[in-house]
Amino acid sequence: MIELPERGHWQKHAACRGADPDLFYPGRGGDSTTAKKICDTCPVAAECLQHAIEIGERSGIWGGLSERQRRRRRATPPAQPRPTVCTYPDCTNLPYAAGRCRRHHRRTT
Repeated sequence: MIELPERGHWQKHAACRGADPDLFYPGRGGDSTTAKKICDTCPVAAECLQHAIEIGERSGIWGGLSERQRRRRRATPPAQPRPTVCTYPDCTNLPYAAGRCRRHHRRTT
């Protein structure tokens, strides 16, 4: 007999609990809007999405995203936060682009 792992704590609070599983596996070209609407109201959608990414789930709607959307999310590196002050040493001016202020980084032509 195969012993199944215990469900995660987050699964007990999922909005999809008790819903028809076919909603979350619409098939190629199928309508997933109902499943995504359920996920929009789910308090544990982030945990669900993280679980799907960690186990490499290749089908279905998990955390409000399709497999293609999850694949894109994995491929996209996280955005770097924009500097809040100029990157020039000892400058406290607000940057305008690429972390530099106009005072220290004027174009000279």
